[in-house]
Formats: sequence, C-alpha cells, structure tokens
Amino acid sequence: MKKPDAVDQGARAKSVANAPVKTRAQKDFLTSQGSQVPPRANPETASVPKPQSAPLARAIESETARWQKILRAQIALVRHGISPGSVDGVLGSQTRAALRIFQRQTGLPTTGEIDTATMERLDNAEQPFSQYLITQEDVSRLRPLGRTWLEKSQQDRLEYETILELVAEKARSHPHLIERLNPSLDWTHLSTGTAVNVPNTDSPPATAKAAYLKISIGGRVLEAFDSENNLLLHFPCSIAQRVEKRPIGEE
Repeated sequence: MKKPDAVDQGARAKSVANAPVKTRAQKDFLTSQGSQVPPRANPETASVPKPQSAPLARAIESETARWQKILRAQIALVRHGISPGSVDGVLGSQTRAALRIFQRQTGLPTTGEIDTATMERLDNAEQPFSQYLITQEDVSRLRPLGRTWLEKSQQDRLEYETILELVAEKARSHPHLIERLNPSLDWTHLSTGTAVNVPNTDSPPATAKAAYLKISIGGRVLEAFDSENNLLLHFPCSIAQRVEKRPIGEE
C-alpha cells in the first residue's frame, strides 16, 4: 500500500480539522471517538444564526438520542448474529423483526421495540464503532457500471462504482449512515490511507455447525439452525418479484 507523503497528510489533516460539524449527532460521535470538534468560526466575520426556540432544541436533541439508540441496537443485533438488514439508524420492519427474534431468544416480551430491558441484554463490551482504512486494492476495484445488460456482460467483472458504496457494504451499512458518521470527508477525492468511521459490525464467532437452513418467503428471512433446532443466524433476504418463480415447500 502506497503511503501518502507528509504534504498530503498535513493537507488532509488541516482539511478535516477545519471542516464544519453539521449536526449534534456528528459532534457527539466525534467526541466519543476522541476526535476534536472544529472550533467555531470567527464571530467578527461569521453570520449570526437565528436562535432556536427551546421546544425545537429539545426536539432535535430527542431525535438525535433516538437515532443513536437505534443505531447501537442495530450494531449489537449484528454482533449477536441477528441481522437487522442494512445498519442505518432507522427502526424499520427488518430491525423490528430482528428485535423480536432476539427478545424471544432471551425470554423478553416480543414487542419489536427498543425498551430498557432489551438494550440491557443487547449491550456488550465491544466498541460500537471502528475505523476502516482505504487501501490501494479498494481503489483498484472501482468500475463504472454498464447502463445495459449487454454492457454489463462485456465487463471483466461487476464491482463497486464508488468508495462510499464499497465501505458501506463492508460495514453492512447504508451509505447515508457512513456519510453521516464522516461529515468532513469528500467522497469524490479519497486517497489511500484515509480513515473512515464505520459501525463495528463483525460477525460473532461460530458456536456450532449449521445443520439446515430455513427460508421464509412471507417473512423474507433466511435462518440457520443447528442439529438441535437452535437458531444460529438470522438474515433478511429478497425473493423473486414474480410469484410463479418463488419456490414452495421444503427441500
């Protein structure tokens, strides 16, 4: 991996340090990771923003706290082997389904909600966030995607179109979440060695060998079980758009 020279490192560090922190959530995340929040602009030259009303400020803070709680729950679910789909900080149907699976496994009421008891069971000692370093191999994998099926068939391989897409998939996350966690990065000009903040979504270590798989067409999930019918892994999955192409029965 080619290391950027000292000039590039200094310029990138200066750029990151001077980038604005756009949201409270971004500020909280950077602070929790030990990063310095950029200083405020010179009050003599900066325009004075309109003060927020107290109810609006409380609403923004409440929404930020809710987003952070959902995000922590999604990351913890992945680390328990129960995928909520793409990690995005949104309490959607796949996340609720994953929560119900976890609650059923741990003897909690299967509400699909992130209540106090569920969070206490979900939380573990693992750090919820980590950093991913962009490598030369990552950059070399990028390919523009053909517009037609013929153009796609003529490509040497189908790959990622952007670094953002690559990092998001590696982190099992939505690209919008990766952007939100990295407000200072210019995704069109990322160099090798750039550190990207990502959710820590490593898979749990295997505890048993899967004996069989079960796919629910209605629930749109794939699950792996051991020989004693214990659930090992749970993943959302897609199904055929046309009903006649969907398999039925057991195999």
